[in-house]
Amino acid sequence: MKKTSFFILVLVLLGTMGVTGLAWAQGTVIQPKPAQPKPYTPLTGDKLKPPPPPPKKVFVTSQTFTGNFGGLPGAEWICKYAALDAGLTGTFKPWLSAYRTVSEVTGPLQTFTRSSGPYIRVDGVVIADNFNAFITFPYALKTSISVTERGYFAGISDDFLVWTGIMPGYVIATGQRLLTYQVGCNNWVADGPQCPPTAINQSGSTLPCYGIVGNLTKYWNEEWTRENQQALPGGSQYCNKTAHLYCFEQ
Repeated sequence: MKKTSFFILVLVLLGTMGVTGLAWAQGTVIQPKPAQPKPYTPLTGDKLKPPPPPPKKVFVTSQTFTGNFGGLPGAEWICKYAALDAGLTGTFKPWLSAYRTVSEVTGPLQTFTRSSGPYIRVDGVVIADNFNAFITFPYALKTSISVTERGYFAGISDDFLVWTGIMPGYVIATGQRLLTYQVGCNNWVADGPQCPPTAINQSGSTLPCYGIVGNLTKYWNEEWTRENQQALPGGSQYCNKTAHLYCFEQ
């Protein structure tokens, strides 16, 4: 009778202790199940922080052109097909000022996507942290825009100039220095050295034909978009000379 009561008591205790107790009674230790890590979510305050924008590619064309490259449409075509031929994805636009109509001048300030992310060369080197670096004084970049769409350096000899039509200027009232447009080569359809009268040049006379150029080896000041060492006014060269184009991913 006593033995029966003892076994009944043991069974009751084991039932109360459950599986863990049974394992303990048998001398087995049950390891606790490890906690699952929570997925990382970057937060800003109580709001989700959006992912940073992807970098935008910038290159200088491997080919050079006289000042007669077909105006803004021609320059856009050059950037588009240079990128396609090199296997680059995305939409590319030229760093160039031009007339859309007789009275309307346009350029990067009006037509470019202004990314808050970095701008890089085709070889991956960062040119600028964001678009504002290109349009804000002192216009200093981290490195030169000297790599072509194919990933090699351009301008080995004296072939280092780039048609831009864009230069820093002064706003006298505020003293603030801003980018200004000076469309060259009769809206980039003349390769002079003399420009005939057109809808853009209405003086009725033949004028010297030149356009503003930048220097693809410079980056510490505005000379990447307007070369100061050129003999012609405003860092220009004659339109029968050749130069590259800058192309920016949008």
